[in-house]
Amino acid sequence: MVSESEAQDVMASAQTDLAGNVDGRFSPEDWNQILGRAKAQLLQSSKNSKEAWVDVILSFTRENYWGFRPNYKKPKPSRDEQNLGKRFIWYVTRSFLVTKIVILWFGARYTAGYGNIYGVVAVGAMIFMLSNYGLFLWRYGRNKEVPHPDEVKF
Repeated sequence: MVSESEAQDVMASAQTDLAGNVDGRFSPEDWNQILGRAKAQLLQSSKNSKEAWVDVILSFTRENYWGFRPNYKKPKPSRDEQNLGKRFIWYVTRSFLVTKIVILWFGARYTAGYGNIYGVVAVGAMIFMLSNYGLFLWRYGRNKEVPHPDEVKF
């Protein structure tokens, strides 16, 4: 029979052992139930800890993950939870590094007389840059609720 200390040693890597051949992910709540059931089966076994753990893993895979479904997806953070500073830095970096280089390159080519297509691309890049700033301000510039002046903390 498996002792409690042996079960603790085996359960240290239980999630990795059980998830080794699973396509998808289980939710954290499902993992709590799966690990609890695995430990209970391990403690009830009359074999040594290694053989008992192999039986638990085989039982888990043969019985279709004990009825649990590996279809969990992490929830995406809402726009309110995203770091506004990182988003702004991304917009500015993209604008300065990509758009400005495109504007300068194609603008220089256009003024050197290489063709009208260079001017069209330069103007398109300027419109793209301004629309990105406008989109950023439209998304994050609207207050969903205006706090009372007494509730504002500085």
